[in-house]
Amino acid sequence: MEAKSPAFAVLGAGAVVTARHLPALRAIGGSVLSVFDPAVDAARAAADAFEIPHVARTFEEAIATDGVGAVLIASPNSFHREQAELAFALGRHVLCEKPLALTLEDASAIRMAAEQAKRVLQVGFHHRFSAEQLCVKQLLRLGVLGEVRAFSGSLSEPFDAVPGAFGTIASTPSKGAASP
Repeated sequence: MEAKSPAFAVLGAGAVVTARHLPALRAIGGSVLSVFDPAVDAARAAADAFEIPHVARTFEEAIATDGVGAVLIASPNSFHREQAELAFALGRHVLCEKPLALTLEDASAIRMAAEQAKRVLQVGFHHRFSAEQLCVKQLLRLGVLGEVRAFSGSLSEPFDAVPGAFGTIASTPSKGAASP
């Protein structure tokens, strides 16, 4: 028997959500019942474009929406802990955009909340499935690279990889992104 995807509440209606997450959920037949963004126009636009029935006034309202089984947290990083802890307290699974938290203390608290609620916590880091990452994994597994004593890498995407992303929270520390 095939598992059915839970209905989502989405926290954040920025470029990554509207260009990547919501189209991906639509493509697999996933449903979104509620969306919240403090920029109400952005939340309404996402709701209209993706047929999301409820635009919440607060993240708490979005998470508590009847029928929601999972929460996509794509809000500024500084809000991840509070939002994830509430989601777990209400019995929701969580997909949280990277980084999970800005401090080890917050990341540990989120992990513990997931364990206590017996719910799934997933961090949205799609690069681990890229051809390059899978190739290196295979080379390591086969012993081709020998013993690894140190590693350094870099990864980049063009600024226009996500429409409208330049100048958003992902590239502006004052809007809640982690500083380098």
